[in-house]
Amino acid sequence: MLMVPSGQEIVALRQRMGLSQRAFAKLLGVTMATICRWELERRLPRREHLIRLDELLAKANGKPHTANGHAKRRAARNGVHA
Repeated sequence: MLMVPSGQEIVALRQRMGLSQRAFAKLLGVTMATICRWELERRLPRREHLIRLDELLAKANGKPHTANGHAKRRAARNGVHA
């Protein structure tokens, strides 16, 4: 199950990555205004963006990405068994 990160978690992730709102928006394929709305908790990220945020959060925390089995499917495609 995908968890919706708080605005503070999104800010912390972006800052940990050393990115401006503009650069973070470009990475996620959204506008800078969208990033601002997420960080201020005025809007929630869409499912496809939640998946990408989950991947980035997992990577930043040194944990494997497991949401919805994406990592397992990706590993299987690459011939790696989890």
